[in-house]
Amino acid sequence: MAPSRPNPNVLDLRRLAVERQAEERSRRRWPGRAAGRPPQPLSLVHQPRLVRRDWGTFSRELMKFGLVLALVAALSGAVIVMTRLTSTRTTVERTASGALEELQNGLASLGQSQPAAAADHFAIAAAKFRQAQTDLARGLPAAVERTPWLGHRLSASRRLLNDAARLAVVGQQVSAILPTDVLRQPAVTVQADGIIQGSVGVLASLLTRRTEFLGAVKEAVAVVDDLESIPARDVPASVRGRWQVWQRLLSGLVGDGANLDHLTTLLLGLLAPDQPRDYLIVFQNNDELRPTGGFPGTYLLVKFEQGMFKILDAPGTGPFALSDEVAKVNLPPQPILSVAKFWTFHDANWFLDVPTSARTMLGFYAQDRGFSPDGMIFLTPGIMEDLLGLTGPVRPARYQVDITAENFVAATEQQVEFGYDKALNNPKQFLIDLVPLMLEKLSRLNGPDALRATALTMKRANQGDLLFYSSQDDLQSAIRGLGWDGALLPVNGDYLAVVDTNLGGGKTDRVTDERVRTTVTLDGSLLRHEVAVTRTHRGQAGDKLNGFANRDFIRVYAPPAAQLVGINGATIPDAGFFLEPEASAKLTSDLLKNEGQTLVDQANGYRITNESGRKTFGAWSRIEPGQTQTVVFTYTTPAPPGGGPATWNLTWQHQPGVPRRSWQVVFNLPKGKNVRGTAPGAIISNGKRTATFTSDSTISRSFSVSYR
Repeated sequence: MAPSRPNPNVLDLRRLAVERQAEERSRRRWPGRAAGRPPQPLSLVHQPRLVRRDWGTFSRELMKFGLVLALVAALSGAVIVMTRLTSTRTTVERTASGALEELQNGLASLGQSQPAAAADHFAIAAAKFRQAQTDLARGLPAAVERTPWLGHRLSASRRLLNDAARLAVVGQQVSAILPTDVLRQPAVTVQADGIIQGSVGVLASLLTRRTEFLGAVKEAVAVVDDLESIPARDVPASVRGRWQVWQRLLSGLVGDGANLDHLTTLLLGLLAPDQPRDYLIVFQNNDELRPTGGFPGTYLLVKFEQGMFKILDAPGTGPFALSDEVAKVNLPPQPILSVAKFWTFHDANWFLDVPTSARTMLGFYAQDRGFSPDGMIFLTPGIMEDLLGLTGPVRPARYQVDITAENFVAATEQQVEFGYDKALNNPKQFLIDLVPLMLEKLSRLNGPDALRATALTMKRANQGDLLFYSSQDDLQSAIRGLGWDGALLPVNGDYLAVVDTNLGGGKTDRVTDERVRTTVTLDGSLLRHEVAVTRTHRGQAGDKLNGFANRDFIRVYAPPAAQLVGINGATIPDAGFFLEPEASAKLTSDLLKNEGQTLVDQANGYRITNESGRKTFGAWSRIEPGQTQTVVFTYTTPAPPGGGPATWNLTWQHQPGVPRRSWQVVFNLPKGKNVRGTAPGAIISNGKRTATFTSDSTISRSFSVSYR
């Protein structure tokens, strides 16, 4: 039989005595354990003992468990968020991709003269972009946008979708303005009286509905500004490539929102003015360089009115039709006496400052025609060459030659110089006959080619091959904002422009290479400048167009405080180089104002003026085919203030119409000073005492050297 278990409700005295003895032995063996504890009385009643709890250990274990639980919860939440992120991204990208395709289809429809179809595409695009915005908002909590690792990208995505939707709405607004047959209307017609009239095509409809058009442009300006401010790194990788294409397209066409605003003002003021405006359009031949781009061989007087235009004055003899009528009483700037006894319209673009030259030319026009047009537009052949590359060959009536981008200049010069009817004596008629055909072809360009034509034209304007002047203050302000006025750039420290004026040198500038090396040396409180202009004539002797000597009056524009040291290597004119002016000829008040005090060194042919707030040094260069000549202009200007770190800034201004040329600027420091930095980057040499900049730029540039 198994032993019976003790009954807990029965007091076992023997067991209690044993436990008591064991406790006494333990107290005697480890007396410290009982210190401070009252003796335990012998109780006749058994009391169960409570188990002691270690709360410190328990709280630590509880904290560990809580951390593990929080980590599990966080990981679970992250998995849920990432799943939502992936799902949302897929949905949004799919919708946005479809919207972008509709946006592109809308633009294509506009280019194909289908504004109704374009409006439908734009409406679908706007709806899809809005749907993508909704999907993005629903799929991700707003708190995600505040996370440092994802928030800025999510914010960029929201902005992109919003801007794209707004752009689609602008497309709808523009489509609603355009009539369906706008591009089927004839762009150019010739009336019975010979007056050429036409329409500016799509712009005619846009500009006649000014309020709607300006509203669309205002919204487009805001969108462009916002798109420009979004960094590429924040754009989702799946659409980054296409977004960058759009950004480059917008930047290439309009630059930024301010540029778009200026461009709209120019288009409205020029093509759809509040009242009819007359503008002289002057074609300048840069094979015969002049300060504003070239010799003004042909002009058209064009009346603009609400998207329509009429060509009212286009003489076959060009500007010489005016010269024959103007009284021979205006004494020209002294270098022009090498080709004419008096000053007339075709030599009046004498000043590098285009507004000054434009006002002078308009004054000469008014002397003959009895009124002054509202402004001028200057073009050089580069624009026609670019546009012919898009339109393809053009053959004016009565001529046996196809005009292409490759032969435009040569063919035009051939017709103007030799191919015209000597009995009629209208050498400029060829170009006048070419203009309507070009306008007709341009009006028929499809959407992509129309955009290319716009981009190429704006590029030419940026480098000075298309320049504007208006007597209307608001319009001139917009032109200035676009940088298309050709005005002299401000002097911010140092300044340099090298200007060529072909006077009696034939059509030889396109076959004349020019290199400019400018060396600036810090010498105490002065900067010593040596501007070396090296010119090489590549023409062939005997060629009936460019086989002549190139005769060039070179001017170096410097800061107003510049002092001439000397000019070496220039051609010295002989006794019969200049014509004797008419006895009645007088200097005009405008010339005296624009050139200021003039000093002429008759023995060496040097000329010093104060043109438009710049000190200008001039000298002659004459080279035969195959020859090379270097003319060196040496002058000084005050150095930047010393006594510590200093910065030298130079603004280099490009002459309009000049072909691409190589130029170099070298800045030298004396011993004890070192280059600290340059902008843009330059080659540093000579123990960090020389900075060299090299370029072949066709636009104006500025650069600087900091030193101490």
